[in-house]
Amino acid sequence: MPSRTDTAWASCTPRSVRPIMIKSALPAVGLTFQPHRPIPTINRIPVELLAKIFAHYVAAFDSENMVWHTVSSLERTPTILGHVCQRWRGVALTFPMLWSSIAIHSPSRGDIPLVKMWLDRSGSCPLSVRLRPSQQPILGELERVNSILEILCTQSHRWRDIDILLAHDTPRALTNISHESLRRLESAKIDVSWWRPDIADQLLATFLSSPTIRRVDWGPYYGRNPPNVPWFQLTHVKLRSDSTPQEFLDILRHCTLLEGVHISLDSGERLLDTHICVKLPNLRSLSILGYVEPGPLLDHLLLPALVKLKLTYRLDASTRISRVATIQNLLHRSSCLLEKFIFADDSISESELCQLLTIPELSTITNLKLSSAMTDETLNLLTRTCPTSGDIPSGLYPRLEALYLRLCYPTDGIFSTMIESRRTGPGSRLKFVQAYLRSKDSLEHDRMLMENMCQFGLLVCVSTRRWRIPKRFEAISP
Repeated sequence: MPSRTDTAWASCTPRSVRPIMIKSALPAVGLTFQPHRPIPTINRIPVELLAKIFAHYVAAFDSENMVWHTVSSLERTPTILGHVCQRWRGVALTFPMLWSSIAIHSPSRGDIPLVKMWLDRSGSCPLSVRLRPSQQPILGELERVNSILEILCTQSHRWRDIDILLAHDTPRALTNISHESLRRLESAKIDVSWWRPDIADQLLATFLSSPTIRRVDWGPYYGRNPPNVPWFQLTHVKLRSDSTPQEFLDILRHCTLLEGVHISLDSGERLLDTHICVKLPNLRSLSILGYVEPGPLLDHLLLPALVKLKLTYRLDASTRISRVATIQNLLHRSSCLLEKFIFADDSISESELCQLLTIPELSTITNLKLSSAMTDETLNLLTRTCPTSGDIPSGLYPRLEALYLRLCYPTDGIFSTMIESRRTGPGSRLKFVQAYLRSKDSLEHDRMLMENMCQFGLLVCVSTRRWRIPKRFEAISP
């Protein structure tokens, strides 16, 4: 109980004076005054929300929307979050999902213990694993790759996504994986191009036996389709073989769930059944690399959900035929709303390119990438015009947000004028531009205008023979 003296002091001392008297008396007893400090806003965020912010920060998507975290990197990984403060480190270690994606590139000696630590911190979460050695690995690196593979294969029952590129002998750890251990596997990218055919078939059969497999890619030089592929359950596949258009269509008609497909077409034999039409109701992305004319394949597809079309031609100019009608008929027949169009053809004439760009079925695209030779004729075609001030500009692609031009030979001022017409004015949506201007001129007027556009928020990556914007040029995507 307080003494009478304490009670008397408290009753006769004003409340406003008490803290001052206490503060002055603290040094006499060896104490210091610590003023009350408010808790920082970042520390008031609930742990669950902070973990979601961390997950968004470390997410780094590749071209196939897969997330990978490189173990030996301190950029955008859970490791760097633990270096900020004790609370952040505790949150990063508490949520295993932050550690469930792992990538190893050109493994060094110190990566082996890091892989073990990463796997321990991932708990029992499904794993996304990528392993990429150097293009010409030395003996020491090959030994580290095999050691890391043995560690990863002990967790094969947790694999959800696997991406392995090995240009040397097949590691024994992979061939010893059982069918039963791959119950969670959804995506398998295993480049078996350099392996013995019997071993490659055995390994692919193991991965394709997973009841949850949805994505498969067996490398660019495998040369044929592996046996017993569960086409009916696949959503994404890359077909690279010597198959004819007829054989590709026979495969595609079994892929009822297909959402994305890449086809390398090497054989141009005519179809046996010219009345066949394969409808893929869920296909959103179609990519074709044509070493022969892909018309016999495209003429028999119906793709109502298509939003991305990528066509890359590697044809001899002497054998090339007009393909505008083929592309237009595919889009018109499918009645799709295309958003992204990627077209690459070194041999197409500029007049035919302009004819292709003006087909009505391309009017809905928001992303355009061209890798064909073009001059002022194409740039003027892409320029929007506004007859009267305040009116909505007219021209091709009113929804265009991203533009990539690779083989562009403009006169000074034409390129920047086209970009400016799409950056300003009512209804303008352009946000990103990437171009390689091959003109012999200095293009100084274009340089000044593009630098000015950067200051107004346009994301620009433009390169010429004499200058780059930005000066530290990186090919990036919006």
